Amino acid sequence: MTTNMIDQSQRVSLGVAGLAYLITVGIYANFGIQDRLISAGNPAQTVRTILAVVGALSSAGCATCTAVLYIFSSFVNIMSLWWFRSPMGILDLVTSFLTAV
Repeated sequence: MTTNMIDQSQRVSLGVAGLAYLITVGIYANFGIQDRLISAGNPAQTVRTILAVVGALSSAGCATCTAVLYIFSSFVNIMSLWWFRSPMGILDLVTSFLTAV
């Protein structure tokens, strides 16, 4: 069984892409959608809105990773398959907990 090693240029590009993603999402969430997420005086609506946005983002992230995996089969060597489904699984757990309470 052979394993492909990740070279230094792949590590740097992955780190730069991850940092750019975090900065972009942080700026967009802080200045772009914060006012639309929070419903003044209605905490239940705020939770519903935030869960809907998180659900849409996690589904989009999973779809993007799947598309990249189909195009570049070596993507599995860079990113574990467990990370694809983790945001959606966490969202399902949180949603099921909130509906049970």
